[in-house]
Amino acid sequence: MGVRQGIITSGLNHLAHDAYSKIKISNFNKSLKQEMIEADINPEDTPEFSKKPIVELLIKVKTLQNLWEMSNYQSFTLKESLRKDLITGFEKLGVTTPKVIEDDKQGKIVYRVKGVESLELSKSTFSSYYQLGTTVGHELVHVIHIINGNFQNWINLYGLNKAIKQAEIYAYKWNISVGDERARKKIKLYQ
Repeated sequence: MGVRQGIITSGLNHLAHDAYSKIKISNFNKSLKQEMIEADINPEDTPEFSKKPIVELLIKVKTLQNLWEMSNYQSFTLKESLRKDLITGFEKLGVTTPKVIEDDKQGKIVYRVKGVESLELSKSTFSSYYQLGTTVGHELVHVIHIINGNFQNWINLYGLNKAIKQAEIYAYKWNISVGDERARKKIKLYQ
């Protein structure tokens, strides 16, 4: 009797948690888009391929403004195209490259992170203000993890390749939290 009740309770708790998660995510679902609308930026409009729309988003959209501040006002480089993602096979929309120094200490390779090498955005990310905003935010999350030492900690714990996957998971969690439903599929590729 007790085991059966425990299973029932566990199942109900799971359903309740699942429903709560969906409600919580759906509350965020309009967050970034809503912030853009409130800032007089139409999320569906196509921005010009220049730094001007990036600056506009970083100044007018509070969520992105906060990330930019936390990233120590990281600069961006624009590229016609970027390399393909080895996991997805698609062109990357943005790439944040950390400065990583490789040391050989007593026959063991050790990686030390020394800041951000670059943050690049592809022309493809300028398909809409919403796409641009979610990509800028995603890349700034990577910058913050490099600056605050999380990326170095993940390298120390998991090694370089798994640290890169861990960084993507956390960045896609940010995307999901601001309502980017496309990130739900992408995050699974790194788990």
